[in-house]
Amino acid sequence: MRAIVIALCFALACRSEKAATRVGDTAGGTSAMRVDAQLIAKSAGFSGFGDSAKIPAVPRETTRTTDSASGPIDTAGVSSTQVETPRIPTPEELRDSALAFARREPGCAKAAPDSEAKYFHGARPSREFFPDSFCFGLGGSIYTVTSTGAGFRLSPGSEPYPFTIAVDTGFDMSFLAYRMIGRRLYFLYEITDSEVGAGLLEPLDVSTLQPSWKGPARVSFNVGDPLITDSVAYMTGINQVGKVRLSDGKFIWKHVFDGIHQQLPGMLFNAFDTPVLENGLVRFGADRSTSQAPDLLVDERTGVVVSPDLIKGQKPACTGDQPFC
Repeated sequence: MRAIVIALCFALACRSEKAATRVGDTAGGTSAMRVDAQLIAKSAGFSGFGDSAKIPAVPRETTRTTDSASGPIDTAGVSSTQVETPRIPTPEELRDSALAFARREPGCAKAAPDSEAKYFHGARPSREFFPDSFCFGLGGSIYTVTSTGAGFRLSPGSEPYPFTIAVDTGFDMSFLAYRMIGRRLYFLYEITDSEVGAGLLEPLDVSTLQPSWKGPARVSFNVGDPLITDSVAYMTGINQVGKVRLSDGKFIWKHVFDGIHQQLPGMLFNAFDTPVLENGLVRFGADRSTSQAPDLLVDERTGVVVSPDLIKGQKPACTGDQPFC
């Protein structure tokens, strides 16, 4: 059975390399968030509670390119059969590269249309694969963030104003989206170390750019566009859904269908569309471009599964302030 599930995951990876969930992308002019096939082709064995799933290792030395701002790699004296490991940029080099990218790339200053204010917008990556930084325009300023989470706001006549987005040590950001709600600037992003990955949501105060929570809310990879109300957010990842309290970023309830903490649902919830509230229920609609799984209906208050019948009545894996939630 495990072999079948693993094969299914790899099949879905091939189908969903170009799939998208609805996120406003100001870089490409479309409402799409790229789903990275490397973060989909993971085995059925989940690693850690509600964090991430194992994925095939992608050796950095064979895939990661070197940004031109860091200078070319000297390959003199290296035979054609040898693979040279690129030097990992220092934090200072990443910072300088991100600032240079934000200043030279015209698309970085392009702000998202006000008509799309209710959606997350994809930040522009410095390159398609393994980007070193991201940028976007908002409120007359340019924001740039390195893959390790070091951010800067560039405002006319001012020095770069630093801020930080939480990224685990040894991980890199592979996707970044943003959305303004009131006085908060929300960041939705994915991180990976080429073996495991996770999706995170973190708000910053738009004035001070200080975190509004002690830490980001976390689900598995393939993070979907969350539904955010006045007081809560409904987040999704592969085989994970949850309700987050906006006051502190804690999960009120969370489902982790991994066969360890909760029964496997008999299908793979590979990715979800934006959740919808319906008469006291939350509909987590499966992204039909990546999954044939039925919609998941959950009681909005208790988190108990209402549908599909195979897992009907299943309670959340965790609730409230449990440390592992």
